[in-house]
Amino acid sequence: MNDLEQTEEKSEQTSVQESPQQNEPIQDLSSEELTSQKPVLDATPAQEVLEHDTLAVETSSEEVAAPRTRRAPKSRRPREPREKKANVRKPALRPQRNPNVFKHIITISWSGAREPVDDMFWAEAENDGAWIVVNEFERIRTRKEVLDRIVELDVSPEKPCLIAFDFNFSYPTQFFDLLKEKDNIGDWRGMISQVREDMKKNTDDGLRMWVERLGRYRESKLEPPRAPDERGRDRSKKFGDWGWNFERKGAEPHEQRSLAERYRRTDFPLRMPAGTSTMSTMNIGYNKLTSRYEFTGNEKRGRGALAGMAMLDRILDARPVDAAVWPMMTPKPLTIVEVLPWLYTEGAILDAKKLGELLQNYEDFGWEIPSQARDMAAKNPDAQRALMTLLGMVKTELRSDHRRRPIRDYDSSMYDDPQVKLEGWIYGLGYRPRSDNERDSEQDQSENLPEPGKKPARKPKKIIASVKEESLVVAD
Repeated sequence: MNDLEQTEEKSEQTSVQESPQQNEPIQDLSSEELTSQKPVLDATPAQEVLEHDTLAVETSSEEVAAPRTRRAPKSRRPREPREKKANVRKPALRPQRNPNVFKHIITISWSGAREPVDDMFWAEAENDGAWIVVNEFERIRTRKEVLDRIVELDVSPEKPCLIAFDFNFSYPTQFFDLLKEKDNIGDWRGMISQVREDMKKNTDDGLRMWVERLGRYRESKLEPPRAPDERGRDRSKKFGDWGWNFERKGAEPHEQRSLAERYRRTDFPLRMPAGTSTMSTMNIGYNKLTSRYEFTGNEKRGRGALAGMAMLDRILDARPVDAAVWPMMTPKPLTIVEVLPWLYTEGAILDAKKLGELLQNYEDFGWEIPSQARDMAAKNPDAQRALMTLLGMVKTELRSDHRRRPIRDYDSSMYDDPQVKLEGWIYGLGYRPRSDNERDSEQDQSENLPEPGKKPARKPKKIIASVKEESLVVAD
């Protein structure tokens, strides 16, 4: 018996032995199915081993040799660049009378003393974009030289010029009521024209006429006489104080306290922080030797103010088209303003060392200040105030100093205010229109003092963060 037959018999025996142990039912196979499965049973063991080994080798080779396949990246459509929305700034809500920025600025330290003077200076600066250059800084001896320079200035709407003087341009509104009643002068332009006319022939005679007007204004509103108290403390023992019928004579008008307004609306917010820098525009006193009123104290608020008003009228007549005095008139290419140097110096006079360090910082930021201006400012307080005022006004127009207001910040309500048209306004000081309640509750600021034995009414305290903020508060 060959090997093939032995293997067949062994396979049949094992199948017979294993079949009874299975619980599965035996399926009847047809002859066709048996014949289809017969070639598998008839296959030789060598062939089966060969096929099995070949299959194993193929599967193992496929498992080893097959590289890892990675997913192909998804194709993305190129995104279109987003359009950046331009940040469009909303236009200012309030109208601007003068949208141009003043890049040519002149400050003049004014003097009303007898000529030739020593304390009048001309300071001029110009902003060309890259640098801020102080072109001129020199001493001027006569007021006529100032007038000639202003008349000959070359200005245009594209290159406007701003000129600042440090004297008061006008007087309180109540003073105009007296002028209208006595001299038929009802507005500011009429007042400065009359000042010029009175000072045309003789300056001293013209000044004397206006001192008398100011004296009449002071005596137009006097405090009523007070009755003597029960103890007779007000009873005078002087023989000259009693009349022929043993009645006490009334005090002279110049000895009585005046209730007339002495300050303008623009002066009120600066009276406390600035002190003597904002003296009354009614800067007069009674001289018992000459028995008349005379100018006292700061000349810029007395004699100098009248001399400056006469010069303003000459400038307006010489340049009627392109010259304007702010805020009585709307700005033009040549605009003249009233300035208070205290707003830019706060009353401090620096020594040579501190002033040099301060000006050195200006040069580091693109300012060109000549050595002549440095030396004069270090030696003369009036020259230093003129220079610091010039630098402060340039920064105000460039908005580098946010505590002050450039001219383009003031809207139409200021130019329509009748009180501002008469009294004027200090350059750089904040403004807001007054309500009807504020006008009704307005009280006169006078020289009167509290009566003896009576304490003055206590006013509520006003909290102020700093002096700088107070300078921007609108006068009430």
